[in-house]
Amino acid sequence: MRGELQGLGPFRLAGVLGEGERAIVYDAEREGVTGVRGALKVLRDAVVADEYEREAFSQRARVGGSLEHPRIVPVLDTGVLDGAPWALLERVDAVALLDLFPKRGRPRFSEEAGATLLSAVLEALSAAAEAGVVHGRLDPSNVLVDLDGDVRVTGFGADGDPRSDFLDLTRLAQSLTPNWSAEMDSWIDGLQDGDDRFAGPADALAALPVPASEEGRKALGRAAKRARRKRERELAEERASQGAPSAPEPVSEPASPPPKPERRPPEARRAPRRTKEPRLDSAIRQARWVGYLCGGLLLAGLVIEILGFSG
Repeated sequence: MRGELQGLGPFRLAGVLGEGERAIVYDAEREGVTGVRGALKVLRDAVVADEYEREAFSQRARVGGSLEHPRIVPVLDTGVLDGAPWALLERVDAVALLDLFPKRGRPRFSEEAGATLLSAVLEALSAAAEAGVVHGRLDPSNVLVDLDGDVRVTGFGADGDPRSDFLDLTRLAQSLTPNWSAEMDSWIDGLQDGDDRFAGPADALAALPVPASEEGRKALGRAAKRARRKRERELAEERASQGAPSAPEPVSEPASPPPKPERRPPEARRAPRRTKEPRLDSAIRQARWVGYLCGGLLLAGLVIEILGFSG
């Protein structure tokens, strides 16, 4: 990333606003000039070596600085730094249309939202055509949608027939939704085929079957907000992956050990001993019975002896 987001020539870079195939747009502030802050557009390093690309970029920057319209992002200043041209544009708090599409590139807009966007783009093309300027490279990276759903166009800078933008506008329309009505399909076919009804962007705007609507503008705003939240999440994940300090995990209190059983005094822990007196009484009784039995036997033997002696 240029300048490691610290600085680029007289500009201090605060972040990346958008990226295209040919250029990167930074959130930048011109050092030493109070209040001069905008979107700094610079060619990618791989493109700077191409002389044709450098000249085309410079021409677009100069021509864009001459256009004034609410639907067109104005160019505030231009210059060259180390052989690379740059353009400082008014900073718009918006999301490029390119970032509103899902990663798989499938269209996502309703017909109302798509027609509202096409209407705004045609307003910008019409204003440029009055100044004898065409866009020349109209694509989703040059169409900006702010969080309120308002649309602005950037990247103007070629002289020529205003109808030369119609093919790009056709491709743009086909990318917005797969569910155009029959009237809108016919209108798009007319752009693509060079219908004589469309002498310029103003004619195409007047013939647009589905006009811009408040509901369409709100739908565009919701899409821009979703894209902004997604971008913020990606930046947060990027910072985390680069070792940025993250919020410390909450420290939980250690689990208390289970309470130990209360130590009871010895006299409480031991079962009381049973006395031996009941066993002693039983033995005495048994001995008595044995004595009685033995005495009885002796007495019986004595009687038998006496009787035998007498006989």
